Amino acid sequence: MKRVKIVVDADIFRELSEFLRVRPVLDDYCLFGGDWRAFHEHDLEGCAYFHLVLAGNCFLERRNCDPIALSKGDIVLLPHGSEHSLGSGTDTSNSTVITDVRQDIRIKTIEGSDVTTKLVCGRLFYSTGASDFLVRLLPEVVISKTIALDTECRHEWIVSNIATEIQEGRPGWSIVAANFASALFTMVLRDHFERHPVAEGVFSLLANNQTRKAVIAMLHNPAHPWSLDELAAASVTSRASLVRAFSRAGNIAPFGFLMRLRLGIARQKLSSGSTSLGQIAEDVGYQSEAAFSRAFFREFGVRPGQWREFSSKA
Repeated sequence: MKRVKIVVDADIFRELSEFLRVRPVLDDYCLFGGDWRAFHEHDLEGCAYFHLVLAGNCFLERRNCDPIALSKGDIVLLPHGSEHSLGSGTDTSNSTVITDVRQDIRIKTIEGSDVTTKLVCGRLFYSTGASDFLVRLLPEVVISKTIALDTECRHEWIVSNIATEIQEGRPGWSIVAANFASALFTMVLRDHFERHPVAEGVFSLLANNQTRKAVIAMLHNPAHPWSLDELAAASVTSRASLVRAFSRAGNIAPFGFLMRLRLGIARQKLSSGSTSLGQIAEDVGYQSEAAFSRAFFREFGVRPGQWREFSSKA
């Protein structure tokens, strides 16, 4: 089947936004100068990292990847919570980071250095289990360079308000700043999808009028014991028509999609927590731990316990 590119239109983006709702947490307000590096470990809580460059320049560095130069106004999103660092790109062996906690945020500076770079660093916690499946379809890093996108005014206004709320520290500042960060996350994803049409898969299923409602139903409740009759009813079509539509749009059967959705969610749960295998099996719709283990092995070639062990050592 010929691979196509799907433009994420308003309807698809609205559906994606429903499942990619986030709860932002602002961690650090960085006032750096001289030689510096801020390291961020792989986050096992199932969240994304984000960084706002308020002033100056720095570099984003990831393992086995070339450094990416960042400048004022750039917004960095790491949807998978991947390990990375931000830094001056110079030797940092003699630099000392000073941390001062003010209310709900850490203020970080470099001892003995004038401030040349300002950053806001935080995390975005996904609000639904289905988001784990959708996040895996996003790239490891999304960078919004506002000048290149001609969105400087819109993004800069939000970033400026986040910075102002942090600096002034007025009552409720963290709530206001977090809401701005949530809006910014949605805008960055929208800009990304507008610039980079995505490959077929769940997006093509969302783009198809016959399959969209069935996909949304499964995303909303992946643990439900769906029948083909229920999915066809949700799509207002016949069972045969639904199966044909899934095959044409995504080269997959409805229950094949449901299985991948469930196992994708399970894999994220195994990588990011200590929930028992039996509970994870139940959470994603399997009647027993044994059935879950067999399905997981068929899909990924390892048992759930082995996957958890591998993830903990990564």
